[in-house]
Amino acid sequence: MDSREMYKAAEHLGSLVIWEKDWIHFGTGDGIKFDLLKKLFEDFFTGEDFLFIHGRTNSGEYKNEDFFSITEQFLGTENFEIWSVKMDKAIMFNKIGILLLGRKK
Repeated sequence: MDSREMYKAAEHLGSLVIWEKDWIHFGTGDGIKFDLLKKLFEDFFTGEDFLFIHGRTNSGEYKNEDFFSITEQFLGTENFEIWSVKMDKAIMFNKIGILLLGRKK
């Protein structure tokens, strides 16, 4: 799947996701809780590769261990999503330093 296809698939499947009710605060700027993010990511994706969904031209598939190198510059500054490769679960990151976990119905 190329970047545009990933972006469109995530856009379409987003309406099929059951999002948890509570947003999780991870912080912004110097206050980002990297330990919390690491634990949430590892527990939620359990070693899977992931799709980074940011825009039509810069979305892609990455290895689990690349999570922080790919997302760090966007945490607490831009909206983006992380999806499992199967596109059955996702984490929605908001630029104000909160995130939401969800699974496809």
